[in-house]
Amino acid sequence: MTRRRQGRILVTSSAASFQPLPGLATYGATKAFLTSFSQALAAELRPLGVSVSCLAPGFTVKVEGGFRPRPSWLWSTSEGVARAAVEGLLAGRSFIVPGLPWKMVAALAPRMPRFVVRQIATAVGRRMVERRDR
Repeated sequence: MTRRRQGRILVTSSAASFQPLPGLATYGATKAFLTSFSQALAAELRPLGVSVSCLAPGFTVKVEGGFRPRPSWLWSTSEGVARAAVEGLLAGRSFIVPGLPWKMVAALAPRMPRFVVRQIATAVGRRMVERRDR
């Protein structure tokens, strides 16, 4: 790609990269690495004609058989995430966050005190585990 001075790379991360995830520490840390790595790579490769886009979706579901997770406003469909990824990639955006709730998380989490972010992430994570185990 650099020899041809053109190309596009899509790195799939997650909204999990925006905050620590007690109970899913390795997953959250891995996604944080992918987000940081892709942003650095985007800066390195841009002058060489290669764009790097980081996709960071939130909760995503493939809707089959009428299954609808709750609360529905917090979930994106796999089709919607794929569409946002392709549109962002073709537009050359370095950071793609599908869904308004997740755009807000991406914007607010880095500006909030870390202890507040940890408390919120812990509460949300606990609730998700409780629902999963029912």
